[in-house]
Amino acid sequence: MPANLAWLVGSILLAVATWRAPTLPRWLSIGIALVWVTSIILSQLGGNLVAGVIWGVLGVLLTRSGRS
Repeated sequence: MPANLAWLVGSILLAVATWRAPTLPRWLSIGIALVWVTSIILSQLGGNLVAGVIWGVLGVLLTRSGRS
């Protein structure tokens, strides 16, 4: 249980930082905040697929912004 709580807090902090970052879209921060929900609560229904897409989009956007 402590690991899930740490993951939830980390996701929220990352979502806040993403919301404040001018280079990333705001919708992505909402998706990051929902990663925990989709991964833990919806894991039996394919929630990890949603989380994987969100992390993939974040990775692509960070890679592209780093090249600029």
